[in-house]
Amino acid sequence: MGNPDSVFKKHPHLQEHTEYIIMPSMGSYSAKQEKIHFNCHYSDIVLIILIDMIESFIKNDEQVDKIIIDISSGHNYYVSAMIEALKHIDTWIKLYKWNNSITIFLIAVSEPIIPGFSGPYKITFEEQQTRIFFSSPINAKDIENTNLARNIFPEKEMRSQKRNLNEILENFGLVFSSVKNNSPLFIYTNGYHSKESLKEFLNEFLKNTKKTILNDYLNTPKLDKNNYLKVFHTIGFYMGLVDRLTSFGINKMDSVEIKNLCDSVRKLYSHYNLLLNDTVLGNEVSRIVAKIKEDCDWTSLNEIFYESGSDNGSPQKRNFFAHAGLESNVTECNKTGEQIFIRYKVNWLNKIKNWLIESI
Repeated sequence: MGNPDSVFKKHPHLQEHTEYIIMPSMGSYSAKQEKIHFNCHYSDIVLIILIDMIESFIKNDEQVDKIIIDISSGHNYYVSAMIEALKHIDTWIKLYKWNNSITIFLIAVSEPIIPGFSGPYKITFEEQQTRIFFSSPINAKDIENTNLARNIFPEKEMRSQKRNLNEILENFGLVFSSVKNNSPLFIYTNGYHSKESLKEFLNEFLKNTKKTILNDYLNTPKLDKNNYLKVFHTIGFYMGLVDRLTSFGINKMDSVEIKNLCDSVRKLYSHYNLLLNDTVLGNEVSRIVAKIKEDCDWTSLNEIFYESGSDNGSPQKRNFFAHAGLESNVTECNKTGEQIFIRYKVNWLNKIKNWLIESI
């Protein structure tokens, strides 16, 4: 069954509204000549409503004071889907905006409409609150072997979309894990996507997902709702992280001045309330600064910290995270006057990357 929009847009009631969406349905209905069976899924409806909410939020320049859903139409799956979608959009906006979120989420409920009683009817508004934590929507298995991206884009002709999505998921995982596990130097080393590229991908992804669901109003495409929610929330969270990183001056560079790193990352940790990370990083930076007495060209911290130190040490994952990612075997420094620059040794980057992905 094709898109019935050409029929519904002529309905007189719709002339009073600037925007509307036609959603899939479920169950059997009587027509003039036969019964029509709609074989869609509840999850399709949730995704369509959520996509419309995210698109509307972006279209309104992310300045939305309130989102209200009216559930007064009785108990049906559209009402249930709207309530679930409201929770997901609440989570999505909070992950994206974090402490800067100004959007209020409300459910509107009217008194029962009784035949023969002209009203007035009382409408009550209930605010909805969704708690979020600094936790990743995806895990290492979602990134491994492009598992999540391959489930979203299984066809061979979708290789480029699968590759682009997995690249976004992987880089989010690296940024998130670097923050969560207090290894911020890797963010400078590896960099991250621009917010513009993420938003462009998200808009296209929302558009294509909606097109897939609404391609046939009689049958479901059998999308895995949870996989799509992972992608929506991951990209929203990633865009929020990128906003903070750029505003605090945390950008990709070959090496970073150690005190500038500490000052910039302190703002990031304060924003996400990761105060213990800030304390551990500050202690580690102070330890490094105290040990480097003289000017030097690029030298392993292992050689500076230990008289018997060499450049051939074998770093351990536990020690790497215990030292705020500045483990002496994988980190080298350059001191000129009062400035100390640090960077990772190139030959350890893949190992560090694997540790971070494993620890999402």
